Amino acid sequence: MDFVPGAMIGGKYRLERKIAEGGMGEVWIGAQVGGAQVAIKRLLPDAARDHHLVTRFRREALLLGKIESDHVSRVIEQTTDPDFGLLLVMEYVAGTSLADLLDKQGTLAVEEVLDIGEGVARAIADLHRASIVHRDVKPENVILRRLPSGERRAVLIDFGLARLLDPAEDQRGKEETLTGITRADMAVGTIPYMAPEQLLNSRDVNGTADVYALGAILYRAASGRNVFGDQDDLSYARQKLSDDAPPIALPRKDPAAERLSAIVMRAVKRRPAERYEGIEPMLKELAEARALARPQGGDVDAPTQAAPVSSLLGSAATQLPFATPAAPSPMAPPPASARFGPSAPIQRPSPALTVPMPAVSDIPDPGPPAALRRPSPAFGVPAVAPAVAPPQVIITPPAAPPIAAMPMAAPPVAPPLGRPPVQPVAGFGEIPAAPRAAAPAVVIPADAVPRRAAFAFGLVALGVGFVLGFVAHALLAGGGSP
Repeated sequence: MDFVPGAMIGGKYRLERKIAEGGMGEVWIGAQVGGAQVAIKRLLPDAARDHHLVTRFRREALLLGKIESDHVSRVIEQTTDPDFGLLLVMEYVAGTSLADLLDKQGTLAVEEVLDIGEGVARAIADLHRASIVHRDVKPENVILRRLPSGERRAVLIDFGLARLLDPAEDQRGKEETLTGITRADMAVGTIPYMAPEQLLNSRDVNGTADVYALGAILYRAASGRNVFGDQDDLSYARQKLSDDAPPIALPRKDPAAERLSAIVMRAVKRRPAERYEGIEPMLKELAEARALARPQGGDVDAPTQAAPVSSLLGSAATQLPFATPAAPSPMAPPPASARFGPSAPIQRPSPALTVPMPAVSDIPDPGPPAALRRPSPAFGVPAVAPAVAPPQVIITPPAAPPIAAMPMAAPPVAPPLGRPPVQPVAGFGEIPAAPRAAAPAVVIPADAVPRRAAFAFGLVALGVGFVLGFVAHALLAGGGSP
């Protein structure tokens, strides 16, 4: 009885559509009743009449069922249906095939190639441990399953050409599998990804054939072309048998790309003895190259830390004494960090310090002295420090330019009445340089400034009055003479 869409198998699986067909079998997508999708492989009626084929089919199903791998499609069960014959029910892997991805993008980044290559190598390694040679590793048989985390996992499917390497039977004739019944002079596989020796004798190949196939896949994914370019199968096979693979051309020359190039070129060597002796050494080098391609620890943003300002200048850190901040009063206004956003705790300097030296993440509360303040380079908005009693003006030598400024300055405040305007000040976070030791500050009482101004104004007014009186007297005296 033929498979048709909607047909039920054993009361558990409903057929949906055919996805592959070969000379010995066919593969359909089905669905478990009330469950997930499955892939159902059927041995065709003509092949099912061969007792030897049936035996091999069942042994293959049993062996694949023992493989526990995240990178190989899982066997659910092997059963015989009275209407449809011998069946193999496997996990259906939903995702994009590597062949479709390459058709869409042409080439993949080195990181993607290494990621996919390591996944396929793990699948091949799991098969080889179970004495299975896939013999048809190609982009169409690599499915990129999307994980819940968003990552992609390479899963190897389709074991229709797989070969069993049972050590107990290998000496008696090297058993074949479901659709891989081959003669010594028969070639099975896909020409661009077949090892040269597989072209001559597909029955006797071993694990190095899968190594070559993986190398050919990576060559295609990284460079955008097959090992020997695009040509008909016969010409391709002849060149593969006679010529060594041309060097792969990658657009990058960084260490990860060079490592990938070396791995690929060793895997596609024409002579099996010159390739990796097995998939495990190749898997190890792919994992190392993939780790090399990942961002290193220095590329990751480190958490922000407080540091002395002098460390930003490349000099040794200067340790300054800081007083322990007192506990805030319940009625006290919120600190500057609460008004202008989150920041590190504010450390207030001891009374012995004239210029506060906060850490990079601190915001000074009282601000620098008035005479040292300059317009903020960030916004140019003047700010005024709170009044200090008793008022005084501190005159110091010119200070060095500000080192850094926070991206916000305090709002302008009008100066108190009866006092001279205060010079524009630096924004919050500016750190003025300390005064030079050779020129000590000179302190002048603030009330001395208006007295001198009044005295000077009086002298000028007296002098002007004297001159005007002299001129008036001269004019009057000259007008009264005969």
